[in-house]
Amino acid sequence: MPAPRQSFTVCFRYLPEGNADVNTFNRKLRESLRMSGKSTVNYGYIGKIPAIRLITANGEPEKPDIDLFFEHFISEAGEPERKFQGTESKLNQRS
Repeated sequence: MPAPRQSFTVCFRYLPEGNADVNTFNRKLRESLRMSGKSTVNYGYIGKIPAIRLITANGEPEKPDIDLFFEHFISEAGEPERKFQGTESKLNQRS
C-alpha cells in the first residue's frame, strides 16, 4: 500500500424477530438512526442483498467509538422492531 489505511468498511444486517421483512426493516432502521441524530450510516448491496454499511473515515478509531455506534444501533433497532411488530399484529387481525 502506498499509504497507511485511513478507513474501513463493515457491512452487516440486523435480523428482527418474527416475520418482518429483513430488507425493509434494515432500510427503516438505517433511516431511523439517521433521523435520531445519533449516528449516520448508509446501506449498500452485497450482490442483490441490501446491508447496513458502516464506513469509518477516522484514521484512528478507538474501540469505544465503534462500541458507541453499535450501542446506538441496537437501541434504535428496538424501536422500529416494536413498531413493525405492531403493524404485523394489526395486519394479522384484519385477515
